[in-house]
Amino acid sequence: MYSDRIAQRPSEGSFVFSKLTAADEGVYQCEATNDNGTAISEKITLKQTWIRYFPKAEPEIIRVDLGDPYQRNCTPPESNPPARVYWIFKLFVKGIL
Repeated sequence: MYSDRIAQRPSEGSFVFSKLTAADEGVYQCEATNDNGTAISEKITLKQTWIRYFPKAEPEIIRVDLGDPYQRNCTPPESNPPARVYWIFKLFVKGIL
């Protein structure tokens, strides 16, 4: 088809990337042709997705008195598409996480 990394499945319209690269990002369309004419599909856009890592940091110990309020912000690292943020509670019992 386009390269040794992209193949079209025989007798069908599917194509397969064996290993995506940044150069594969772009707009694609399926075209079907026979003696009666040509049909063209809607365009699809293939976009690279990624997420950066949080910077390495030493764990913090935060002490808050019972009944006091506490707020902690989390700014997610850069990503495409934008990351969703979740907090996970890890219970620490008898020295085991």
